[in-house]
Amino acid sequence: MKCCICSREIEDNGLTGFPNGHNPDPLPVTEESDRCCDACNAGVVLPTRLEAIFAVMKMRGEKE
Repeated sequence: MKCCICSREIEDNGLTGFPNGHNPDPLPVTEESDRCCDACNAGVVLPTRLEAIFAVMKMRGEKE
């Protein structure tokens, strides 16, 4: 299975043994794949999720 972000082959996770990568939500997926690799999860997906959380907190007037 290929990563929907970088198109590299998704490898088994050495720690968990889970072979199917990660959920890339909220990023769009490709027709070929709806999963992302470890590198894209850590470098793209998680920072995007955190930005969204902080944006909501800012709108609500909450402190980070």
